[in-house]
Amino acid sequence: MFKRIISVILLFVLEIGVFGINQESKADTYFDKSIQGKWNLKFQNNIETEKNYVLTKAENGFCRKKMLQLTEIFKNNPVIKPMKGFNVVSNTRYTPPDDWYGQHNPPYKNLRIRMEFCAYLPELLRSKGKIVQSIEAPCFEVSFNDPFHIINSWQIQYGGLFDEKSRIIFLQPYSNHKVGNITFYGSKVILTKRDKPLWIPITQEQYLKALLYHYQQMDKENNSDSTLLLDFINTELNAFSPEERSQPAYYLSGSDDPTGLCGQDEEGAFALVTLNPDFYDRSLPRTAIQLITIEFGYGSGFNGYEEAGDMVYEKAGSNKTLYDLEKSLNYMAIEKLLD
Repeated sequence: MFKRIISVILLFVLEIGVFGINQESKADTYFDKSIQGKWNLKFQNNIETEKNYVLTKAENGFCRKKMLQLTEIFKNNPVIKPMKGFNVVSNTRYTPPDDWYGQHNPPYKNLRIRMEFCAYLPELLRSKGKIVQSIEAPCFEVSFNDPFHIINSWQIQYGGLFDEKSRIIFLQPYSNHKVGNITFYGSKVILTKRDKPLWIPITQEQYLKALLYHYQQMDKENNSDSTLLLDFINTELNAFSPEERSQPAYYLSGSDDPTGLCGQDEEGAFALVTLNPDFYDRSLPRTAIQLITIEFGYGSGFNGYEEAGDMVYEKAGSNKTLYDLEKSLNYMAIEKLLD
């Protein structure tokens, strides 16, 4: 939910919609990689929603310093620095602490303060002799102390699957490629010095009880009727032996089992996991950066210019820039921002 709200706010702030300029339908509108771009950075600090979440002056100063350090890493990148054919429109924000499982009470002194950096790369176009900026744009985001940034694309249910204790359940992310020694989970990177895992497995019992809770809540909120599915889940749960209840849960999309449960060795099976409530070292100050996630968000219609012809490569525009940034980013410098 938080991620969706932040995304909506960012889109409003940047006045960026989901529909871009249709360059193909306008013969006189085209991407021009020779135009000198610029960097537009906007700080939005102390964005709070609860009175107990207010940051101190020192904490605001700490957050701003970290964001400036991060910004300089990007601005000095050899891919971004020339700024030819695109602008960089970036925002930073410091957000309320995140109480993962509702384990803490006001004033939430022991929670982690989250920070977010988001930069869009709108292309510069020539249209009827004038320079205009594209509406749609690829982006990259960096989040501090925000695990939901990494897992939002691994959720099972739209909007997330939570049990009665507000524990989010998701598919265990898997690595699909590396850049040097940096592991990518899809288009995302996890950086941390912690020796504890970010996520831990859940049992089959936990998963089925979370499904029961999910559909019960849906029926209450939407006045729907999931009786048949609820009966099936209850029957399956009651048929499990104590050993089966405690086994790690695995999920397969399209499984014959309506719950999605499957065996570990089935092709396409994902382990089901939840966030580790003991991941953070809560003896450190709440501003301490213990987790950094990076996401590269490519624009629509871009499927990897390396496999395309030279003409497509040249027209890839800011998507190509973002792809090159992924390859050239100084990940070690970003790691140094960890506390």
